[in-house]
Amino acid sequence: MRLDEEYCLSEYVDLGRLGDNEKVHIVRNQVNGVIGVRKYVALDLEEIYLFLKENPNAYIPKIYECIQTDTNLIVIEEYLSGKNLEEMLKEKYFSEKDAADIIICLCNALYPLHHAKMLVICRDLKAENVILTNEGEVKLVDFDIARIYQPGKSKDTVMMGTQGYAAPEQFGGMGQTDARTDIYCLGATMYHLVTGMNPCEPPYEIRPIREIDPTLSGGLERIITKCTQPD
Repeated sequence: MRLDEEYCLSEYVDLGRLGDNEKVHIVRNQVNGVIGVRKYVALDLEEIYLFLKENPNAYIPKIYECIQTDTNLIVIEEYLSGKNLEEMLKEKYFSEKDAADIIICLCNALYPLHHAKMLVICRDLKAENVILTNEGEVKLVDFDIARIYQPGKSKDTVMMGTQGYAAPEQFGGMGQTDARTDIYCLGATMYHLVTGMNPCEPPYEIRPIREIDPTLSGGLERIITKCTQPD
């Protein structure tokens, strides 16, 4: 770590652990008073977090610092006050309109990643990783298993993802993950929002939504079905 990076980190005062994860803490910048989240992630994520820092996205937390050490990567990002959609689903399902509005925001989050010269695949888009802030903003969080698409590669080196939400290629089928992987996760997320049924819980499947609730629209069902096609 360079001297200037050590000085930069020293500007942040630790305010305590965030949740149960010992590697994630809330911090405050002593210079400007900004509250952030400090976390330790794998070194091989440096290129992705530097990309997020250099290419701000209104639907993704701001990355304030991204500093490499001998053993890991220290990331300080924007602190978001609000609830994730998984927590909100314990209280209510979402209407079709509200779910569609959220999915549109997530499309806006993914579009710059999927159209960048260095194509970034999130790979873990799910209700738990989407926060609705107290200001009503939708934010996609957690890029800790994201990867960069590599043209010509036959499959991912490491298979990762959340069962039920993850596309087939995330577990070794049909080549490496690409932008379509995140589209599959979008469909699974919309399914979860409007039905309340969590695809990462048994029986790990996405059923036609009108079998679950006949009042839901056929148009929405077609979108979910198209997003979650295995091929």
